[in-house]
Amino acid sequence: ESINVLKSIYEEKGLDSENVLNSLYERILTGTISIADQNTFDEVRTTLGEMITESSGDLGIIYKDIIIEDNNATVEFILASDRATVEFNEKVLTAKDGVYSVVVDLSKQSYIKLKVVNGSKSVEYNKYVAGKYVLVSELDTEEKMSYLSTNKDSTIGLNTDTAFISGSLKASTKLQLTGRVGSSSSFYPFFAINLSDYDVTNISSVGFKVYCDNKDGITFNVSSFTGAAYALIEEIHLDYGWNNVTINVSAAKLTYDKKVYFRTNNLVSFGLPYSVDLYFNNLMLLTKGE
Repeated sequence: ESINVLKSIYEEKGLDSENVLNSLYERILTGTISIADQNTFDEVRTTLGEMITESSGDLGIIYKDIIIEDNNATVEFILASDRATVEFNEKVLTAKDGVYSVVVDLSKQSYIKLKVVNGSKSVEYNKYVAGKYVLVSELDTEEKMSYLSTNKDSTIGLNTDTAFISGSLKASTKLQLTGRVGSSSSFYPFFAINLSDYDVTNISSVGFKVYCDNKDGITFNVSSFTGAAYALIEEIHLDYGWNNVTINVSAAKLTYDKKVYFRTNNLVSFGLPYSVDLYFNNLMLLTKGE
């Protein structure tokens, strides 16, 4: 009943409630299977009730979307009243086409504080943005290389001494994938991110920054392994140069071996194998809860 009430509020404002509701579902469900204990379920139900209460009146606020990209979350919202204004970090925000947005660095905070003002009245909102951000490692030491487990058939170079500097990035990890002559259609060079040190049922997304040295880029099928087959999570394409990659694994089944696989097609051109060098930085995780 509460979900239907919130949907109606969004429909009246011409907004789609799907993304906002999905952010709540992810905290308590994997697919259609409940993963939440009673406390977490109660917290989500309380949040839903607060969203309904906060979305109406002269000081109401309605969240449109939360977009996670790289280390940042962009929070988009509208105000229930055209007469109201909103402040973030003590600055009055300006709407674009009626929509306000603020950007949060997830490595520093998971909440934002907004102040809505209408005449002599005002109210402050503390909005939970995302789960806990974990910068797993800079991937620049041999001890940390367990996070990238590689297939000897597809990897001919793994160099942790590569000093590939861009902005604030530290030394990168170099991973070289190569094809092989006469390989069968079942051969897919891959690398895998090993998440066995973490509770995989609580991971919302996996991200990293990667440089691709192939002029044509390279495409990967991102999958989990069920024990019998690879289950596709999504397909990504890396362009030549630096790429920011964020993979939503909230609905993926990672419990079998706790790895996320990045598999590509045969790296073979005109009957000869060729290699692609990838340089990794800033592997990070975003969890579903705090």
